[in-house]
Amino acid sequence: IEWDSEAVTKYKNRVANKFLDLELNLTFAFQPSGPDTKAQLERIRHKKRDILLHLPMEPHDKKWNPGQGALMVAMGKDEIKKNIHHHLAAVPNAIGVNNHMGSRFTENRQGMSICLEILRQKNLFFLDSLTSPQSKGYQIAKEMKIQTARRDVFIDNIKDKETIKKQLDSLIRLAQKRGSAIGIGHSHNATFEAIEDYQEKLKTQVNLVGVSRLVR
Repeated sequence: IEWDSEAVTKYKNRVANKFLDLELNLTFAFQPSGPDTKAQLERIRHKKRDILLHLPMEPHDKKWNPGQGALMVAMGKDEIKKNIHHHLAAVPNAIGVNNHMGSRFTENRQGMSICLEILRQKNLFFLDSLTSPQSKGYQIAKEMKIQTARRDVFIDNIKDKETIKKQLDSLIRLAQKRGSAIGIGHSHNATFEAIEDYQEKLKTQVNLVGVSRLVR
């Protein structure tokens, strides 16, 4: 579950906290700028859930703001490194990283190579959110022998409870067919309600594990 930029509002934080109360082995990805990040990280740490840094990266469409300190294609090596170290410090419990937005940046081999080299030095894995079908993140990580995986299903591109349930069904079927599958959702109320309704299904039809179990 990704704590997206909307989660800075009090309403969104209440929704986000509901996910922490679910007795499901969800993985939580945090953007570094959230005002309640520290408190939520402490709760998740006690529940022994996987924590990721949800690293902001440049999208193709300029109407979308990836957030402060986002990695941009035009940045030099030193600025990219500085921003990554700053963001990692804000989410000190992170065992891996996935990209927030980043449809443009993840297509850039030079920028992703700089980013992934830092993750390798920190012994962190990379989950490619695959916001672009041309993303090079997963392939470069494999070339660099960094543990990596990539998203299979976005469950809540459409913020509608019944549509999200259909996406969860697709995720379950894919996991049963292939042996594993990774879904990404966000801290929206519709997403919470759909997952809450599907708790028993998720517990009985698949083995829900932290994403760290699925990186290779």
